[in-house]
Amino acid sequence: MAALKLSLWGMPVTVALAAFVGPTAPEVAAQGIDPSVLEVFEWRNVGPLVAGRSIAVAGSVARKNEYYAGATGGGLWKTTDGAHTWHPVSDGSFGGVSVGSVGICANDPDVVYVGTGEGQWRGTISTGDGAYVTRDGGRSWAAIGLDSETGQIAIARMRVHPRDCDVV
Repeated sequence: MAALKLSLWGMPVTVALAAFVGPTAPEVAAQGIDPSVLEVFEWRNVGPLVAGRSIAVAGSVARKNEYYAGATGGGLWKTTDGAHTWHPVSDGSFGGVSVGSVGICANDPDVVYVGTGEGQWRGTISTGDGAYVTRDGGRSWAAIGLDSETGQIAIARMRVHPRDCDVV
C-alpha cells in the first residue's frame, strides 16, 4: 500500500492507494498448490472498449442476456450474451456520443429509448442533443425531440410505460 500526500483547499490530505494483484507463483507454491493453476487466468475487458464513464444501463426481463450500456463519451453499446461481448449500436445515428439514460419497453424489448447528455453533473460533463428511439433492437434510430440549441442538454432518465411502448 502506498500513501499520496495532497493539499485540498490548503488542508493536507493523505490518500491511501492499494491494488490487488493476486498471489504470485511462489506464494501459491508455498501453500502446496501447483503454480500452473494460475496459467488459466488472464485479464479481459468486461465492458465496451474505450467507452468512458457509463451511467445508463438497462436490460429486459424478457431477454436475460441482453443489455444496453450508455457511455457518457462513447455512445450506446449492446450485449446479447450477458456482457461477454459488446457492440456499438448508436454509431452514425446520434448527433453526439454522450448517453445519459436508457429505457426499454417491457412489452417489446426491441423498443428502446435513449436520452443523451450526462445527467451526473460534475466538473466536466458531456452534453447531449435530445432523445432517440429504436423499434428494431438498435439497428436503426430516430430522433424524437428534446434537443436544445444551447447544447446544454442532459436527459438523466427515460422511463417507458409498462404497457404502452409509445408513452415515455
